[in-house]
Amino acid sequence: MYSLAINTCIEPYNIAILQNENILAEVNWYYSYSQKNDHYYAIDYLFKTYNLDFKKIMFASIISGPGSFTGLRMGFSIIKTLGYLYNLPISSINTFEVISKSIDLKDYFIVVNAGLKEAFLYKNKKISLDKIENLHKYDEILIFPEFNLYKKIERDKKIYLKIDAGDIGIIGLNKFKEGKFEDYKKISPLYLREPESIYKIYKEEE
Repeated sequence: MYSLAINTCIEPYNIAILQNENILAEVNWYYSYSQKNDHYYAIDYLFKTYNLDFKKIMFASIISGPGSFTGLRMGFSIIKTLGYLYNLPISSINTFEVISKSIDLKDYFIVVNAGLKEAFLYKNKKISLDKIENLHKYDEILIFPEFNLYKKIERDKKIYLKIDAGDIGIIGLNKFKEGKFEDYKKISPLYLREPESIYKIYKEEE
């Protein structure tokens, strides 16, 4: 079974083609460096380079957030377009869900930038919000999927953990088998904080 896995939520962005649980091809890039809509080129490159027929794709998996508002808009524009063109079922996976799959620790927080100098902290399926300047006070190991935030925090008990396209595909495959997928018309990003609130604050500070 072939599937497509998409992460345009947290850099490095990646798009991969999987056969069952195995990655056949993958492209990674940084939008902040290129400022280009490379996601369309990435998909085109993957299918042409590896001579794959998109009609063989049975479903697509996407990271729904939290993460970059710009990245999420890009990713969901891809997924909705592909869903419309090929009638693809969509598996939606949140950032905490995919990072948790790679962690074998007991006492930790997953930390994602929330904007406004704050961060979302995820532990035991609960999400809290705190100032980034307070992160050094936590006793738990802090897991960062964002390298820029990871390197800002001066402490020993921290780990940088890149989002893995294979994990996205495997979680998506399990959801697909369980019938836990969504229609492209109804799927939407997971915004724990509305983007308009951040843009408004930034505008007021200018």
